[in-house]
Amino acid sequence: MSNQLKLQLLILLIVNKSYESECNCDQLEENDCKIAKQCKFDQNQCQLKSCQDYSIYECNYVDNCNLENNICINHDWSTCADIPLEVCELRDNCAINNENQCREFTKCEDYQFNKNQNCNSKNENCYNGIDGYCKSKIVIGNCQDIQQECEKYKMLDKTYCVISTDNKCVSIEITQCSNMNGTPACSLYEECNWDISTSICSEKRCNDLNQQNCNGSIKNLNGDKTICYWDNGVCQKMSSIDDLSETNCYQSTNGQNTWKDGQCQECTQLSGIIILINYLIYLF
Repeated sequence: MSNQLKLQLLILLIVNKSYESECNCDQLEENDCKIAKQCKFDQNQCQLKSCQDYSIYECNYVDNCNLENNICINHDWSTCADIPLEVCELRDNCAINNENQCREFTKCEDYQFNKNQNCNSKNENCYNGIDGYCKSKIVIGNCQDIQQECEKYKMLDKTYCVISTDNKCVSIEITQCSNMNGTPACSLYEECNWDISTSICSEKRCNDLNQQNCNGSIKNLNGDKTICYWDNGVCQKMSSIDDLSETNCYQSTNGQNTWKDGQCQECTQLSGIIILINYLIYLF
């Protein structure tokens, strides 16, 4: 690899490190520390929680923690087999098999289901077969050609066939909420608002949120994020980081900023960046 290519890759790493950094516990003052789920304020400083600091209700939802004999202990979930059943299918590429074990997902046809289960939870390309086994969705050219069992099918470009509110098989591409107008599929996506009276599916906006849900970011199906904050009794869209105050700085930025020296400041992982810069110096 040429030195020029190495330089380009390392610059990308530095940029990514800066933009994706979440505040470390030791970067937070007391108020933000007490809000941060992964931190605790102890001995006059903000520290990272250990597994033992989480309640029995939180434990299994924390990476590398597991509940055993009503005690939350350190546990490395390196494979699907390590993951508790109750959170198994929330993890990518893990599924509960017919022996009620959490294992790597194989193929749709390997899984049985009962009347209270949906094969789509195993994998988005699975549907409930009539014989009690999950089936793989069938690739077709046009959803409108389907007369029965619409949910069996998908199109090559990851467009799915769903039943509309007027009982027709229509195609939807899960890239924006409005693509799902007229289909109850909208209600399955937390990024969207489903108006059952009009069958209209729309993107969530800050002013759709109440005070409890306002602080933080909302994302669109295409991955774009909007930061919301509560001010003057209304959930508002942030236009500038300067809109935020000491009370909403940390929450409204999903823990990537903290209030310090009278400003809402981004927490950067300086140590990681310094290591990369030193490596650049070594190379060149």
